Amino acid sequence: MANRKTRAWRALSGTALLFLCTVAWGAGGRAEVELTGTFGGEIEVAEGTMPTVSSLDISFSVRGEDWHTSLRATSTNEDWFSYLGFSDYRQIGELSLQSLLVFDPSLTAFTYFSSRARFRLLDVGFANYAYVPAQSSQAYDQVTLDGVAGSVRWRAVTRFALCPVAFQRLSFQANWPWTNCTLDISAFLSFTCNTGFERFRLTVTRREVPFLTFGSLITDFQVVVNYEVERKTLTPQLRTRTARTSFCLTPMLALSLGANPLSIDSLEVYGIKLECSLGNAVAFYAATSMTRAKNLELTGNADYFEVYRLNIRRPSCCDEDIQIEVAFYFEEASKWLFDWGMTTASIEFPVGREARWSLSMEIPGSAAWVLRVGWNWTF
Repeated sequence: MANRKTRAWRALSGTALLFLCTVAWGAGGRAEVELTGTFGGEIEVAEGTMPTVSSLDISFSVRGEDWHTSLRATSTNEDWFSYLGFSDYRQIGELSLQSLLVFDPSLTAFTYFSSRARFRLLDVGFANYAYVPAQSSQAYDQVTLDGVAGSVRWRAVTRFALCPVAFQRLSFQANWPWTNCTLDISAFLSFTCNTGFERFRLTVTRREVPFLTFGSLITDFQVVVNYEVERKTLTPQLRTRTARTSFCLTPMLALSLGANPLSIDSLEVYGIKLECSLGNAVAFYAATSMTRAKNLELTGNADYFEVYRLNIRRPSCCDEDIQIEVAFYFEEASKWLFDWGMTTASIEFPVGREARWSLSMEIPGSAAWVLRVGWNWTF
C-alpha cells in the first residue's frame, strides 16, 4: 500500500509541476490573474451502516483575460485517489484551444488526453476534437463543420480512428423553417463503417396549430420519425404553452415495417410521457413504460415502469435558488400498495454566495434506505 501511495503522490507532484509551468507561461507578462478553486464532497449513510465519506473533489484554477488553467483531484471510498485531471484553455484571436490530461493515481496510470480546436472562417465553423486514451485502439479524431446557407443551418461531423487510421462515422444535420406553413423541419442522417446506414431522423414542428391556439394560449404539434437498422419509432408531441406555463403530452410509438420499407405492418404504443411547467419555478414529469425494455428510456431506471417527479425552484439568499425534487417510482413485482417501488427526495440550498449544501434520500421498497449529504464550496 505504501508503494502505491508513493507512486500516486509522484504522479500528483509531476502533474502539479506541469500545472505550475503552464500557469507561469499563461501568466507571463500579464498583470491581472485570478486564482479560484472549489472543494466538494459527499457523506453517505446507509441503513444499518456507519457514515462514510463517499467522495471528495478539489480543484484549482488560474484565470487570465483570455486563458485559464485548472487542476482537479477526486477521491472516492473505493479508491482514495481516483482521478487527477489537468485542463487548459486559450483564446488566440478567432482560434480557441482546449486540452485535458487525465491520470488514475490509484493505478499510477495515464487515462486519456483530449484536445479541441475551434475557429470560424467566413460563414463556416471548424472544430477538431482528438481523443487519445491509454488503449490506443480506442483513439479517434473528429472533425466538425457547421454553417448557414440561406435559411438552412447545417452541421457535418466525421470521425476517424487513429490507430490504425480508418473511417468510423459520418453524420449530417440540417434545420430550416418553412415560413409559409409555420413549420420547423430538422433532418439527421448518419453512417458508420460497420453497418453502413445507421440512422435517419426527421422532426417536423407545426407552430401555433389553428383551432388550438387562442390569444396567449399557444399549441404546437411535433412529430419525430426515427428510422434505425434495428429500431423504428414515431413520436407525436402536443405542447400547449403560455408566457409562464407549458403542458406537453407525448405518446411513444414503435413501428414494425413490412417487406416494403414504406409499408407499416403494426404500430405499438410502448409508453407515454407528460411534462408540465410553471415558468422556472415548478416542473412536473410523469412517464409510464408498457414494455420492460423501454423502462430506462422513459423512467431513467430499468427496474421501474412508472415515475412521477416534481421539481421546485425558489429564490433564496445571495441571488441563488433552493432546488427541491421528489420522485415516486413503481415496479411490476412490488409487494406494496399501488406497485410502489422507490421514493427519492433531494434538496439543494445556498449558504452564502460561495457554498451550497445538498441533502438527498433514497428509500427503496425492497432494500435499505440511503441518506447522502453533500457540499460544494467555491473560494
